[in-house]
Amino acid sequence: MPLEWKTTRVGDATVVHWKQHNPIEVLSALETEPIDSIGKHPRVNVHRFGPHHIAVRSFNWADIRAGLYLPASELFTRLRELVDKKKAILEMPVALIQRKNTNPIIVTLWKKKTRNLQEVLADSKTTNAEKAKACITASRKLAILHSLGYLHVHPHADNFVVSERGESYFADYTLFRNFNLPGKGLLEAKRSLKHISKKYSNNKAKQRAIAAKMTLEYAKERLKAAVDK
Repeated sequence: MPLEWKTTRVGDATVVHWKQHNPIEVLSALETEPIDSIGKHPRVNVHRFGPHHIAVRSFNWADIRAGLYLPASELFTRLRELVDKKKAILEMPVALIQRKNTNPIIVTLWKKKTRNLQEVLADSKTTNAEKAKACITASRKLAILHSLGYLHVHPHADNFVVSERGESYFADYTLFRNFNLPGKGLLEAKRSLKHISKKYSNNKAKQRAIAAKMTLEYAKERLKAAVDK
């Protein structure tokens, strides 16, 4: 069955959602007290949603004013394209919600013990092997995104979540952009990998080592995608 989205008006809210999710139930869940709050920028509130938990995050106001965020329908179309191409690079949303005179919010399913890449790298209990795996899989996901013709815009460590298997996935993808010039993808990759390597360690030699590994994996993934076309 193909993954389809729809737009539903509920009172003053416009909800763009996958058809399998009931927008009234989503909105009702958001009216409950959060069971947890994580992070600061952005602040993520976690609510119960039936047998699941959902995470709620507001869009960045600066990006909204600049007109940078994608219209919800366009974002869901792009997400469906990624699913159709069997490119598992991100945590899929439940819904995008817009109310008059308020920040748009994105709602995703929340898995217990989920942490972003920055938190994983800052945790002294995380082994070097686990940190390296999280960094390398982040570089692969970025390469896949670029191979599909998209820029992320903000592919920093706090915009990746790390699964229980230790693999990184995009968490914030509201700024996805098409790009035509190959150099733009390479520039974004260079900035992203440099940022992540600095979070990996304070040691310059270790930063250079993980950056080299990430760069190699990024290049291999881009080459693989080019050969598969």
